Amino acid sequence: MTPDLLDTNFYADIDGMHDAFRAMRDEGPVWRDEKNKLWAVVQHAPLVEVERRADIFSSSGCYRSRVAPQEEDMIAKDDPAHHEQ
Repeated sequence: MTPDLLDTNFYADIDGMHDAFRAMRDEGPVWRDEKNKLWAVVQHAPLVEVERRADIFSSSGCYRSRVAPQEEDMIAKDDPAHHEQ
């Protein structure tokens, strides 16, 4: 079964979720959720790189499954605004 990363039931099955993430990590540093048209960074070092590279990757307005440019949460900001908050 292909995981649906936006389905709350996926996260409710803890063992199944961990099995799925192990399989995703085995495939590579990123995994494509085709159903939701999103990418998941599933390995630690690449995730740290993504978080540090606001010049390439941005959380601004679209860290969720929908674009919401009015978001002002810390997680919706890139550095330096993220760090300052």
